[in-house]
Amino acid sequence: MAWQKLETSHSTKNPIQLVLCDWLIPKIKGLDLLKMSRFDERFKNVPFVFITSESGQKQVEQALESGVSHYVVTPFTADQIKMRLEETYDRIFGSKTQESNKL
Repeated sequence: MAWQKLETSHSTKNPIQLVLCDWLIPKIKGLDLLKMSRFDERFKNVPFVFITSESGQKQVEQALESGVSHYVVTPFTADQIKMRLEETYDRIFGSKTQESNKL
């Protein structure tokens, strides 16, 4: 279902521009969704952030090796997730979020 949503959104005027994913999602593992998105030209540059309670070093390493943009372990505060998302976008697209915060 998650993969179909990505594929369907790609052919619309408003494709998905950020994936927030748990490690355990229905019908597919979050890690598998990440790997599929990184091997597909349409999605390989879409920021992909894990937000999960899976904090084991093995899971984090697997996600990093598979191209995750950021890995956030629950629980977290709104400020922490905002900071991680800004870091992700800054790393991928440059420091646009810092410039937009100045306005």
